[in-house]
Amino acid sequence: MTPEQIDETIFDLVKRREYVSFVEIQTRARLSGIPADGTWSMTLGGYQYVILWEGLSDELYCALKRLIEGRRLFFHPATPFTYFIDGIIPKLPLCKAPSRVDSWLPVVLCTFPHPARQAASA
Repeated sequence: MTPEQIDETIFDLVKRREYVSFVEIQTRARLSGIPADGTWSMTLGGYQYVILWEGLSDELYCALKRLIEGRRLFFHPATPFTYFIDGIIPKLPLCKAPSRVDSWLPVVLCTFPHPARQAASA
């Protein structure tokens, strides 16, 4: 698959379901023939210690990065229970505030900005 095809496959998955966890994205990527597992970690903007998800392949990480930077996908807050239901919770402490220690901030992906962000930018 070309990078553009990977982008569209991931975007279509999120568009169909909305509020999609990284577990779902990796699972659907595998089913679509996209390498999903690797060593990349998705972090929150300039906070290198706030880990959103670990273990992404180069292809999947780059596709997600392009979609997020292109403002086609957006992070929304989630609870650890979302990931518990999906069957995988990272072995990191839950992020309570940015610090210099790796911690996990659970998020899901949507095709629209979080309402609080829209209000702040208006």
